[in-house]
Amino acid sequence: MLGNGSLMLDAEAAVHKGVDAVFIPLGDQTDFTQRLSDLFCDALIPIYTTNEYMMNCGALALIRMDYLAVGEQTADMVLQILQREDIPAVQQAAAEIHVNQTVAEQQGITIDEGNGISFIAPEDLMIE
Repeated sequence: MLGNGSLMLDAEAAVHKGVDAVFIPLGDQTDFTQRLSDLFCDALIPIYTTNEYMMNCGALALIRMDYLAVGEQTADMVLQILQREDIPAVQQAAAEIHVNQTVAEQQGITIDEGNGISFIAPEDLMIE
């Protein structure tokens, strides 16, 4: 899908329709991802993502799983399996919500820190 002209046309159409925000769950270190991000950022349309790299591309907010909590939750479930216990349906462990304060300021968005929301600079994220 990367570099797909129709995807960029869809993104441009969304900008022209005046969408309030976009969710881009995946992103990578390609020129296409940066062009897609630039399109929305230039139009002052907030980008929400689950991919840390997108924070470097101008995403406003990142919803990131707490992998330690997920690991602990998984270990508990494995123990239940080994003890032949019934395993109820469970909800995914808590996520972290990070806001790129630089982007928020550029887009004129005010967000109060708290309630699980923290401000973070993209360079403070561990991005490989």
